Amino acid sequence: MNFAIIENEKVTNVIVADSQATAEALYPGAEIIAVTEKTNPASVGGEWLAKSGKFASARPFASWVLDEATGSWNAPVPYPKDGKGHTWDEDSKSWKEIEIPAA
Repeated sequence: MNFAIIENEKVTNVIVADSQATAEALYPGAEIIAVTEKTNPASVGGEWLAKSGKFASARPFASWVLDEATGSWNAPVPYPKDGKGHTWDEDSKSWKEIEIPAA
């Protein structure tokens, strides 16, 4: 079973152990959360959302905001719905159009 090691609501490690007791023996005093289908996958650098009982991935950009209900990060500006490809530009806090090669 997978267990996330939590410090200050951040995932600092993800380990495999046969039980919660084994994980606690390996990391005495640490907050340890069992990773289940209900909690979403845990990844190092991600966050533990205690209110919702879910993990969120690491923040992709400093300006993005966490939706605690879904555990997903959202850009401060919605993704354009123009059918073109875009990438986030953190400096300008905006989406920049990118060229997508023809198939």
